Amino acid sequence: MADTDDDGARRVPDPKEQEDQWKAAMFAVAIVGGVLLGFVLWRYVFQGGTTEEIGRRMTIMVPIGTLYIAAVTFLMTYWRGLITTRQADQQLSQIDGIKRQIKIQSEANLADLLQKGAEILSSTEASKAPAGIAALEAAGASDSQRYAIPAMNLLATYVEDHYAQRSQPHVKQAIAGLRHAHDANGWHATAWITVVIGDGDQLGINLHTPVIGVETVTYQGGLLMHFERYPTASARSMFFNVSLILSSINAKGKNYLFQDCQFSKCNFHEFDDRFFLNSNFTECDFSDCVVINSDRKNIDVLRDGKNFYRAGHPPVGADGAPVEAVCDALIEKRNSANQARD
Repeated sequence: MADTDDDGARRVPDPKEQEDQWKAAMFAVAIVGGVLLGFVLWRYVFQGGTTEEIGRRMTIMVPIGTLYIAAVTFLMTYWRGLITTRQADQQLSQIDGIKRQIKIQSEANLADLLQKGAEILSSTEASKAPAGIAALEAAGASDSQRYAIPAMNLLATYVEDHYAQRSQPHVKQAIAGLRHAHDANGWHATAWITVVIGDGDQLGINLHTPVIGVETVTYQGGLLMHFERYPTASARSMFFNVSLILSSINAKGKNYLFQDCQFSKCNFHEFDDRFFLNSNFTECDFSDCVVINSDRKNIDVLRDGKNFYRAGHPPVGADGAPVEAVCDALIEKRNSANQARD
């Protein structure tokens, strides 16, 4: 019956205890078997009388002696194997302990980076900002989500607070740090930030800079070019009163929202007007665009903006068939603008 502890559970044998048991068994077999074998050799073999009889009895004893040696060898080999296994387990345990110590030290370093970065960015001295941003970027690019996400949140908040100065090196560094952290681990800052370009923007220009690596970014005002660079910018992006020009629009509705926006000379690959609220479209290309949803109001907006599709490539529904109502609101462009048909 297996050994059990006080609670009735099966007791796991101690490796050292197992070694001692097999060692004892090996010495017992070696000593007792050796004594018995020696006694038999002396009493049975060498007392056989004639040389022929001794030879015959020795032949009988050879298999017994071989079996004895095999038994001792097996017990010794198994005992040595237990020792080797225990030593290997001890080494693995030591390695695991070293790994745990390294992880603890690494997390302590990340916590220190996070704290120092937060303290530096809270300072009003702009000259110190790059050091704080670098510390947070290092923590954000780590493989520890426990410290990476808070570091990315601090960077995102810093970008939001200083977006009007986005041409300055320290703000560029913060935006680049967010992207580097996102590229390193695939995570997003859980912060929701709003970046605004207003009439008093310090740059004197109104072009947005993509903020990559944030859960949700809301862009207000300003100008946006090459929207196709934005789909990986954040988990969700919202645009309010933004002018988009020369952009390729392939926005999935669940990740994007456009309200009071102006689209000019854009190329639409997918259109769901539930997520293009009160927006205007001018000279946009809807060739082969997949129309998910459209109502009469937005169709009229398309009609007023000289939007078009190339002949033979009309906008289609999810079933691949042309959406006649949308086609009728667009200009069908043939080989040249002079051959366009309203």
